[in-house]
Amino acid sequence: MRNARSRLAGVVGPVSVLAALAAPGPLVVQDTQVTITVVVVDDLVPKPVPLTGFLIVRADGSGDPVTVRTDAQGNVTIKLAPGSYRLRSEKPVSYRGRTLSWDTPFVVEAGPAKTVTFTDADATVQQGGGGRQIGDEAKLFERVKSGVVTVEAGRGYGSGFLVDACGLIITNHHVTRSANFAAIRLSPGRRYSAVILEEDETADVAVIRANPEILKGCAVLPLAGADQGPVAEVGERVIAVGSPLGQEGIMTTGVVSKITADAIISDVNINPGNSGGPLLNMAGQVIGINTFGRQDKSGPGLAGVVAVSKALPVLQRARAKLGSAQLPSAEPLPDVSQTPIPVDALRAAAMTKMKAPPLIRAPRNFETIVYTPFYLASLDGKYEREVAKEMERRAAKRQSKGEEKGFRYAPRAFWRKYGGEEDPVVWVRVRPSLKEKWLSGFARIVTRGLTKAQGEFRDDFFDMVIERGGAEVQAVRRFRVRSDESFDRPAAAAKDAAYGGLYAFDPRAFEPGAPLVLKVRKATDLSKWHEVKIGKREQERIWAEFAPWRAALEAQGG
Repeated sequence: MRNARSRLAGVVGPVSVLAALAAPGPLVVQDTQVTITVVVVDDLVPKPVPLTGFLIVRADGSGDPVTVRTDAQGNVTIKLAPGSYRLRSEKPVSYRGRTLSWDTPFVVEAGPAKTVTFTDADATVQQGGGGRQIGDEAKLFERVKSGVVTVEAGRGYGSGFLVDACGLIITNHHVTRSANFAAIRLSPGRRYSAVILEEDETADVAVIRANPEILKGCAVLPLAGADQGPVAEVGERVIAVGSPLGQEGIMTTGVVSKITADAIISDVNINPGNSGGPLLNMAGQVIGINTFGRQDKSGPGLAGVVAVSKALPVLQRARAKLGSAQLPSAEPLPDVSQTPIPVDALRAAAMTKMKAPPLIRAPRNFETIVYTPFYLASLDGKYEREVAKEMERRAAKRQSKGEEKGFRYAPRAFWRKYGGEEDPVVWVRVRPSLKEKWLSGFARIVTRGLTKAQGEFRDDFFDMVIERGGAEVQAVRRFRVRSDESFDRPAAAAKDAAYGGLYAFDPRAFEPGAPLVLKVRKATDLSKWHEVKIGKREQERIWAEFAPWRAALEAQGG
């Protein structure tokens, strides 16, 4: 018996002798329970593909296909032997003008239950009818777009992209420069606070952080590394994703045109707002940060992209600050209402000569003005009328009989809403006022006006809030705007710059019935708020101008 056991042990190798003696036949591998989930990601929210038939086939073509059908939650559970398979659609699935078909590989391993999730990024997509195929660039865009955000900071806005699930976002330094406030916007109505962790002015790179809770489900974009070979090659296809010209989630494509030690030059279309967004290769790796565009009248121009290697040291320093940095709030910030101002109301305002909003009392060394999109439309119409008058004058002088006479303001084109011109907001501008230097005034007295007046700014704006009935109303947009003065005239001269503020507020904050107070802080003394009352008459004027928008809002149940 001992010899028999020894001989058997030599045959079965690592299997124990007792187990081999107890097993009369070959070893049996158990099937694995697999749960397959099929979803379409729509605005960061996974939507199930319910009650849909699929085929499960072995990758090597052996065996018969197995037909399965998803339940109402897009799930199907089945037992499969370990091996390589493909999930195939029985027929295409239609979703919001797209047709999706899956023929996607997956692997089943021996062991406990397994879950496999398929999204529209794994599918072949046809847009509309005619069998048009969506290219690889569009598929990549669908996969990464949730990781690209709009960044509001400092003097304007730009783009950024998520590089760590803890909430780290890379953008350009020139987007965050001189910022005392930062926010990110994931989609309309999803706007949140952020903090600036690290900046490098020479590399034009900044790292900000948002609360990771709000970024769950967003794609973390991998950075290309030098250890993987050249980051880019001339002629390589690339895509840029960002928020140009007031739009969000915009993709442009192109090829790499030139590579230097610090930058990548590409023919990808870059516009204001693209700054800070990612440039990706077709493997989905970030190879650079979109920074500037060079346009020319005779051609489409070129895009300048900071190489991703310049961001790595900044990202490392930002990670070192995570333990001590304040975690931004996960509470949403107010956002611009998605109910636009009716086009007819703006056109009516353009046909009306509206009085300029009065300057309201402002903190010392500043001036304050409150205006609306209706007043801006009126200015637009005024300009068109004045231009038409000059054209008529020249036509009459030439005794032209074929030219159209009379002012006719053209209807507002539908595309103007994409530039933000129909956003329902009230703009509050606090800007520094130019004052004469004290010594300049004294010198002019002594010289009896023979010397020039020398101008200067005496304060910088830091931030502002509005209080309605004692409760704070947060702005839906916040910008610090630099004012520059540089002139040299016979009687006066100035060369100075200072910061003001341009904030947008929801019109509903101006409803009459509760007093409004504008509170401003100067950069020279953050401990003190300077209060400015917004008069009842001013509230009533603004409220009346927004009557058409309020009617549209009520019609939509808002």
